[in-house]
Amino acid sequence: MPRPIFDGSYHAGSAFDGAEALPILERLLAPTTPRSTKLAKEVVAFYGEDFLLSVRQYFGPCDFQVYYAPPDKVHIQLNLQTCKDPSTVVHELLHGDLIRQGFPWLAYREGEANNEHIRVMNFLHHAIMLPQFQKFGFTRDQFLTPSKPNQPDSYRAFFEPDSNRPHWPLEWLSGWLEDQFLGNSRHTDYMQKYWSDFQEVAPSIDRISDDVKAWFSRPDYIHPDNFEQAYNELVTLIEVPIPSPDRWYRLKREDGRLIRY
Repeated sequence: MPRPIFDGSYHAGSAFDGAEALPILERLLAPTTPRSTKLAKEVVAFYGEDFLLSVRQYFGPCDFQVYYAPPDKVHIQLNLQTCKDPSTVVHELLHGDLIRQGFPWLAYREGEANNEHIRVMNFLHHAIMLPQFQKFGFTRDQFLTPSKPNQPDSYRAFFEPDSNRPHWPLEWLSGWLEDQFLGNSRHTDYMQKYWSDFQEVAPSIDRISDDVKAWFSRPDYIHPDNFEQAYNELVTLIEVPIPSPDRWYRLKREDGRLIRY
């Protein structure tokens, strides 16, 4: 039975475990081709009772999480105000399908750069997913919800010496990749206006941007067996610490059970 989701005393939506999620996904994907519902069936069957779908009516994220905090499941969250389009559902299912195909994932580890590591993982998933996403009949401008480049005042505040500065190579990578995925140059053009400021707070940004573009021109990361090494190369280029080797794991279904190895 679906379980209610409460935000305080407010009934915000419902959570569906395992096979209970499939009819909801099929209803959301109904306007699309059978290929989309086939993807949903394969992903739900692979994870079994470890799969969780949370559907909120008004507020909340649209994302994909893997054994991260309670409820410690492979978790797709959808907000029906902004994420009910079939393209969004397919996008989140493709994240889960990459792990089903054998791509590794990173376990959470206290004291390591978890947020940065998962952001980079998300970027690489997107780079692999985009050609697959388009095969479902969607266009690249449906792949992501465009984020807004920071306003000038926000950028200036970050550049102040006593501010809590972001990790600029990672922020540059985020904007540049979004432009690549959506086929425009919104973030790249905007950041170029402030490039001298980037150079001041991140003196290596010119070298990093050139090296990262060269790295993405090689297809090493698109194969599961090469993914971990390629990932470590990329985080090194953007000056993020390499995750501990024992954080990496894969999932497979064997004898009716989902096994982490």
